[in-house]
Amino acid sequence: MKITCDSCENCTKCKDICCYYKENEKECSPIFTKDDAEKIEKKLGKGFFKQLNKEKTLFRLILKKSEKHKNYICPFFNEKTKKCTIYELRPLDCILFPFTFVRRNNQIYLGIINDKDMCPFMKDLTEKDIEESRKRIVKKIKKDKIGEILRKYPEMIFDYEGVKLLGKIDLDKI
Repeated sequence: MKITCDSCENCTKCKDICCYYKENEKECSPIFTKDDAEKIEKKLGKGFFKQLNKEKTLFRLILKKSEKHKNYICPFFNEKTKKCTIYELRPLDCILFPFTFVRRNNQIYLGIINDKDMCPFMKDLTEKDIEESRKRIVKKIKKDKIGEILRKYPEMIFDYEGVKLLGKIDLDKI
């Protein structure tokens, strides 16, 4: 079976590209909901997040300088083991990566980040692979009640550049 872009097996082979950020990519780090941040702070303490909106419902990571590169890194990524230290608590952005939700013209779409530098597995994917992965992601969205998260935090859906739109999503049906 070919590994596709919704497989944890991919990430365990790659282990780091999406966890590093160049200076001009720092605002591309994952978004954490208030619920996500509270769970992590309860486990690890405070100081990992900065407020993203005035309602204090969304947060971004405070990235740290990498020990191995000139880049910034997710503070939860262990550069020695190449593993996420909050894997079981990771936010929706990380769970779905390289898939994301996009808002365009008051419509919500499922999209895939179309940047081979951010996810090296993208370069080998065919349209058929992406379509098969899209179907699995839609099932996961329904099974894991991701629609509930998006309805609770609709402001976490942005209009991103560099995203290939894969289809409209009706939040009331997921």
